[in-house]
Amino acid sequence: MPTNPHFILTRATINDIPYLTASFVASHNSPFRKRLCADGPALRQWSTDATCAALDDAGTHFMFVRDSTDPLRNPIASARWVAPYTDASRPEPQEEYSRWPDLCEGWDVELAGAFFGAMAESREREMGRRPHWFLEWLATDEEYKGRALRACC
Repeated sequence: MPTNPHFILTRATINDIPYLTASFVASHNSPFRKRLCADGPALRQWSTDATCAALDDAGTHFMFVRDSTDPLRNPIASARWVAPYTDASRPEPQEEYSRWPDLCEGWDVELAGAFFGAMAESREREMGRRPHWFLEWLATDEEYKGRALRACC
C-alpha cells in the first residue's frame, strides 16, 4: 500500500510500453549493468520487444506508481512481477529466461549467461519447486528515489 496518499498503484497496459522501455534502460545505470548491456537503439528495441511479449503473458504483471499531484507526469516507479507457476508451466532453471527475447547487439553474452544463470540457480536453490511470486525488476525515477516508492510496487 502506498505510504503517500498522492501515490497511486496501477497496472501497466500496452499504452505504457514507451515508459516501460525508458524505465528499464534508465534503471540499468550501474557500472555492472552498463557492462552487461550498453544503452543504444538495439537495447531499447530489445526492451520494447520484451515488454510487448511480457504484456501478452498472463503470468507477468507490470505495476506503476503514479503521483496524482502531477497527472501529466510519467509513472514514477515500476515493477515487473512474475506470478507463481503451475506445475505444467514451470520452466527448468536453465530455461527461466526463455521468456525474454534473444540478446541483442550491445550485450556481453558471456557475462549475461553467467549473471542470469546464477540468478536462476539461486532462485531454484532458495525456492525449489514451491509456488512463489518473483520480482524480476524494479525501477524508481531518480527524482523520487528515497521516498519508499518501492514498497508500493
